[in-house]
Amino acid sequence: TTPSTIQDIVIPMTGWRSSLVLLLAAAADAAAGDAWECSCGECDAVTDGTAEEVGLLQAQVTEHRITRSMESCQVGDLVQCPGGTGFCSGAECCNGGVGEPNFPCPSAPAGWGQGRCQSGVKNVDCTTGPGPAPTPNPTPGPIPGPIPFYPHFDTTPDYLNIAARAMGVNGHLGHISDNFYLVVADQGGCGGCTDCCAMQTQVAKKMDDYITARKAKNPNSELLFVLAGGDNFYWDGARSGRFSETWYDVYSQALTSVPWFSVFGNHDYGNSDPGIGCPSANSRFTCDRSNMNSEACGGAAPYSTETQGYNSNALNVNKGGVDQGVPNRANWHQPDYTYYYSIPALDFELVAMDLDFYQIGALGGNGPHLGASGVLAACGSMDALQNSLLAIAEASKEVLNNRSRTAASKNVAILGHYPDGFQGDLNLRNLYLQGMPADKNKSTQVFNFFGHTHVQECNGQDANGRCVDFLTGGSGGCCGLGDVPAGFVALSFNGAGEQITECFTTPECTIRPYTQPAHSFSFSLNDIGQAQSTL
Repeated sequence: TTPSTIQDIVIPMTGWRSSLVLLLAAAADAAAGDAWECSCGECDAVTDGTAEEVGLLQAQVTEHRITRSMESCQVGDLVQCPGGTGFCSGAECCNGGVGEPNFPCPSAPAGWGQGRCQSGVKNVDCTTGPGPAPTPNPTPGPIPGPIPFYPHFDTTPDYLNIAARAMGVNGHLGHISDNFYLVVADQGGCGGCTDCCAMQTQVAKKMDDYITARKAKNPNSELLFVLAGGDNFYWDGARSGRFSETWYDVYSQALTSVPWFSVFGNHDYGNSDPGIGCPSANSRFTCDRSNMNSEACGGAAPYSTETQGYNSNALNVNKGGVDQGVPNRANWHQPDYTYYYSIPALDFELVAMDLDFYQIGALGGNGPHLGASGVLAACGSMDALQNSLLAIAEASKEVLNNRSRTAASKNVAILGHYPDGFQGDLNLRNLYLQGMPADKNKSTQVFNFFGHTHVQECNGQDANGRCVDFLTGGSGGCCGLGDVPAGFVALSFNGAGEQITECFTTPECTIRPYTQPAHSFSFSLNDIGQAQSTL
């Protein structure tokens, strides 16, 4: 049925030009008698995935939820998919819920979707035009499913030899509690978001201060690695030069001299890295049986031997990643979209996930027709992009299920980008625990790290009241000085070798508020005139 009103249409805006377009559109509608409403509390409370993308209009960037009462839409209008699964425009498919088929956009042309979406019937039809809405077809035909994605990475335990630096293990001096690791997400502002760089720099200094203070208290203190939970390169992904501008030039030598294990977020899937969405299209590097034992494709113990192409600037250099000449570049470690890495000496394992399929409408910040238009073009069609990201998501879940069935380590860190509500209500920690052998469930400490929403807060606790779901999206990359508390997570190991939270949302690892940058953002009438000339 067609609803009488469609409410809570969320319009993500990137940059001052888009904001100006919205401003002019609102003025025009006001003149025509349309009502635009925005509750301040509602505007300020909405989190990433929609208007983190407001972007560059001002240093203080918040998400704006615009509620417009309207009885219909035009074919091709940008609208929200039913169920809040992203945005669509015309001849596109909306994501269904978990285990449900995708379906035509509410603003798709009449009859479009059969043979294009998994279900050819609209869940909601807001279009107007001559004649009634098309009669639903009760037996939509199937469309080709996604081509499987085959991750290629080395499963050899601790092939980076991190344990060689670890204290209190393998006969080394000190105690296992001397070791620690840090977690950040949504940190990559410098080089892509001028007004966000001051925020990222402040969090980077806080991290270095933490390392220094810990070393002063304990000379055996040893930072082992850093986890980076996506949106590593605002606004629209990595390009040549970003590993210097956004990483090496921002963080201290104490930080860049250790491995950083990373995953992709929605902003990493953008126009600066157009090949990232469909890696098998025009691949710059391919893994197959002929090179499966190469360092890039799996070394001594490859996870997969099937043919898989790669085409991203942000992967390891040996897989086609850029900036080989940047110092310490080899320490930025992303061998694939999804992977795992184990350190037996610490009884520790990392599981890295990519579920960006669930936020196709937020790729590049504001979707495949704007900040990720180059990604869409490289894929060739929306169907190809959706199928590619779905295949990556399914491969990620299989990696996690594989590791939970094995349950080889008592300390597990799951690294993704999204809170549960942005990925089909999937809680990755729960998914891991459900797949474990029953006899290991109580003895395994599973921590779940993610970002996307730009604050630091605990999103879930275990039966003992310990935080296990860490929202750590306040690491400085986006979007305004009001995105606090900001900071990072620090984790260590107790005397029994169990990973524990050492610092999270406490003053040693938290910023509230940010220090106001020396310059301020200005927006003049002359700027408006220039904007109008380029719209």
